[in-house]
Amino acid sequence: MPYVPLRDVRDHVANLKEFKGNNIFGRQFDKLYAVFSYRYDWPLLIHAAGLWFENQDRFSRTTSKHHAYAKPYYIETRKLSVDAMNDLLNPHTQSGSVLRMLAAAQETNHA
Repeated sequence: MPYVPLRDVRDHVANLKEFKGNNIFGRQFDKLYAVFSYRYDWPLLIHAAGLWFENQDRFSRTTSKHHAYAKPYYIETRKLSVDAMNDLLNPHTQSGSVLRMLAAAQETNHA
């Protein structure tokens, strides 16, 4: 997985590419793509089923900086709390399961 300087993170996020940066990283999970600041429990952005979800909670100055560098230009997002974002990532929750089903259905429609 490539190391990506902060100034280049946005391109990787926009193209849904995995990357590792300085305390920021992007990962693909089955049908979901997520960008995290520092740890897996603080998602900044999630892409699934053709939709972008954005963490509306703020934590630190550095995490806010990660968010500013990671968010692709000209995308519409649905803002959620960090708890709701983690719920989407968890395959064992109802919202996580529904989101995965939507992503699978969208992938089937594009095949």
